[in-house]
Amino acid sequence: MESPTRFTVSLQQPNVQFLQATSTHSLGILSPATVAKSDDDRCAGVIGSGPFTLQSYTKNASIVLAKRPGYGWGSSLFTQPGEALLDTVEFRIVPESGVRTGALQSGEVDAIGSIGQQDEAPLTGAGAQLQARSNPGVVFGIAFNQQKPIVSDPAVRQALLTAVNRDEIVGGVFPSQTKAATSVLASTTPSYADQGLTFDAAKSAAVLDAAGWVAGPDGIRVKDGQKLTIPVTYSPVAATNKPALELLQQQAKNVGIDLQIQEVPIANAAQIQTAGDFSALWYNITRADPDILRGQFSTAGANLFRLPDSPLQGLLTAQAAEPDPAKRTALVAQAQQEILAEGVFVPVVELTTVLGVGAQVHGITFDASSRIQLHDAWRSSSA
Repeated sequence: MESPTRFTVSLQQPNVQFLQATSTHSLGILSPATVAKSDDDRCAGVIGSGPFTLQSYTKNASIVLAKRPGYGWGSSLFTQPGEALLDTVEFRIVPESGVRTGALQSGEVDAIGSIGQQDEAPLTGAGAQLQARSNPGVVFGIAFNQQKPIVSDPAVRQALLTAVNRDEIVGGVFPSQTKAATSVLASTTPSYADQGLTFDAAKSAAVLDAAGWVAGPDGIRVKDGQKLTIPVTYSPVAATNKPALELLQQQAKNVGIDLQIQEVPIANAAQIQTAGDFSALWYNITRADPDILRGQFSTAGANLFRLPDSPLQGLLTAQAAEPDPAKRTALVAQAQQEILAEGVFVPVVELTTVLGVGAQVHGITFDASSRIQLHDAWRSSSA
């Protein structure tokens, strides 16, 4: 610490993701008084450094932000320097999709999130804009605890990879702006590389046949007296999670894999993952840097998926220390390919942030992590 506004971080080796990490909300600047508070108190009265201040917080009801007077240290990407254009911003908690849609159509609110397929036509018909961007990072899909029975078999993981009809899942469950996964990384992630994922049920069946998994009387495969049943754990963090998994369950059954869907409370998810109390996990994680692959799949850290040492580990370590952008991109591409080759992860769909925005609202944008930016937002008096 060199002064109240300056400190130096010394790294033992090159770490090219460090600067990107410091630019995220995870390293947001808080006042000393805020840091000293408990978690509950901090949520109710945080003092940060952004273009808005927290005016009020009502649990499970609303959050009201007020423009910060004198703000002048915003991003160079903002279209207008200085203070935010809006005086206040109110976020309302409205769980019911139909109520949210009706509120936007009537002009009661100016923008809504969590857009479903059924909401799109009514909203666009009323003149609303649909703004969307895929979240960078690891897409929604299935990762495996490779110390658990059945999923420790590479043939099972590879069979599930090609058993997934991603287009069917996206078309049946998600808003029209959503993209099917084409890699473990979303297409908005730097160094993303399309891996040409395909749906090939015949290939899945052939892989399982070769590995000795034989179809039983009910169609579910069996090997050495054990049924090919995979419990898949998920948390209801998005309304699309359960229907997406139910459709995936049907697709897997067509090749003889029995996916058993198990919902766990959001509050318990991290503990379950850390303890390794799962066989397969449906999840995603957002970050606008490909080093998210190292954070999730390196054996040098927590090794949440109990992965063995493999060629993947060297690639993950090398990309983190490679300062040349082209060379790093090549290493990340190899890592994405190796994750699929080893059956570490089955990508399914890119999490996509979709907003319904009233015609009178302007200037709402997404940052690199697909989180909304409101500094440049403004509202005209009429559409």
